[in-house]
Amino acid sequence: MNEKNPAFWHVVALVLDEISASEGNMPAVAEKLGVSTSSVTRFLAEHPKVWMEANRIRKAAGLRALHR
Repeated sequence: MNEKNPAFWHVVALVLDEISASEGNMPAVAEKLGVSTSSVTRFLAEHPKVWMEANRIRKAAGLRALHR
């Protein structure tokens, strides 16, 4: 999804909210969103600031950082 898409920041908020609610459990996030874990990870990796925030949430939950 391109950052110029009007829905981009809504999608980012949804994904980050799910990561937070799932305490960083990416398979749980993917299941909740109805996509694959690799799709979620790829989406995050395409947007460095979003990637950093996802890893901050995971670190706060005691999990290791995601790897590209």
